[in-house]
Amino acid sequence: MALTPKTFVRKALGSTNGQIVATVPAGKRWVLTSLLLSNFRTGIDSASLNFVCLDDVYVLHDLKLSPGGVFTLDCAQVLEAGQSIQAWADGNYGAALHACGVEMDA
Repeated sequence: MALTPKTFVRKALGSTNGQIVATVPAGKRWVLTSLLLSNFRTGIDSASLNFVCLDDVYVLHDLKLSPGGVFTLDCAQVLEAGQSIQAWADGNYGAALHACGVEMDA
């Protein structure tokens, strides 16, 4: 079984509720090990971030990040083929997500 370190998501977040940002491919399994959420805006508004995985089960909900703020989470969450990572920001904020871990054959 090949274990491949991989970046699953590295992108700015939109504001669509429940937006899918990555899906585990068929025949694969992901072990999500690290999340980094950031608010890259420089204004005075805080970003309200929502992150969901595993069929709409919240991992983080309504996380507030001030401008320039960063939140990191070390975890060990298994995602099976067809399961998705969903992430979005409330409003038009400069929010971004970096999620990485290990991909393996299922």
